[in-house]
Amino acid sequence: STTGAVTLAGTLATTNGGTGLTSFTANGAVYATSTSALTTGTLPVGAGGTGQTTTTGAFNALSPITSTGDLIIGNGVNSATRLGIGTNGYILTSNGTTATWAAAPASMIYPGAGIAVSTGSAWSTSLTAPSGAIVGTSDTQTLTNKRINPRVSSTTTAASVTPDISSYDQYCFTAQASNITFNAPTGTPVDGNKLLFRVKGTSSTWTITWNAAYQANNIALPTSLVIGTTNYYGFIYNADTSKWDLVAVA
Repeated sequence: STTGAVTLAGTLATTNGGTGLTSFTANGAVYATSTSALTTGTLPVGAGGTGQTTTTGAFNALSPITSTGDLIIGNGVNSATRLGIGTNGYILTSNGTTATWAAAPASMIYPGAGIAVSTGSAWSTSLTAPSGAIVGTSDTQTLTNKRINPRVSSTTTAASVTPDISSYDQYCFTAQASNITFNAPTGTPVDGNKLLFRVKGTSSTWTITWNAAYQANNIALPTSLVIGTTNYYGFIYNADTSKWDLVAVA
């Protein structure tokens, strides 16, 4: 038997139980055969490599992506697949099974400039945003440094008028040239709503007829216009009586 280190000059042939190699290791790896099994270049995909020499090249070589905008998504256990870029304007969504592209629903399409108003299933025409603080359309708010301008309807003369309180707060007749009848207002008034009539009489004394929706309140309802003057009749809605109370005549 031999103990201690054994030093060979040259190589030990395979017929003598050797390998025919001058070294058993290279870079820390043991040769298995007389032909080096170590790879010092690139390892092809077929051998478990990428065939590339950089991380970017390796990723691109193994990636299923083929076009700009493609996505890689899961397609089963430990499996990936390519999801091509969607149609212009489409959004990424789920059909319950996988990711997919689909047209955006109307509820997600913004109508344009201004404040979008959601109807629950779609956007309606946007509101134009005013300068300063934005006031809610239905909730109660306190206005500071704001002016509420009356909604005014103006015409020259009319024989009959049916006020629409949902559209106007004041009706003006700039040169009344006939008798005039004030019909019951349309719309849904609330307690305290105000309604003003301004009528300028001409050269004749024209009569005024009032619907039963208007009632005197310590002031008699006028029955005629004063010739050549501007006449004002102010009313406030009384929810207790469902009438428009006359509160001012000038």
